[in-house]
Amino acid sequence: MKIRKRAEPPKYYLEIFQGNVPFGILEYVLVPPEIQLIDIRVQQEYRCLGYGAHLLTELLKIAVEQKCPKLFLEVRSSNEPAKKLYKKFGFKETGSRKAYYRDPVEDALLMELSVG
Repeated sequence: MKIRKRAEPPKYYLEIFQGNVPFGILEYVLVPPEIQLIDIRVQQEYRCLGYGAHLLTELLKIAVEQKCPKLFLEVRSSNEPAKKLYKKFGFKETGSRKAYYRDPVEDALLMELSVG
């Protein structure tokens, strides 16, 4: 397993590979002093094996390196696995956005983490 960083400022990506095959990605926006986590995706057969947590750990290292003390994200209110992961890392619920997501329409839960 290896992680590759890719940049297309202001968006950045952490891609996780098995051999030469990518199976997960974390997308974020870096606007110091903050990082906005946009998405974490891991292919179905690799889920619940700790790869999402590994990507998130790498993002926290980047936050420290870049002197970004705050991370923010939105997550579907029904996405219990993602919410569980974020809470495990210390993210706190800070609010919500009504009907933020489409297909299906759903509220977003806003979460924040203080780093360092």
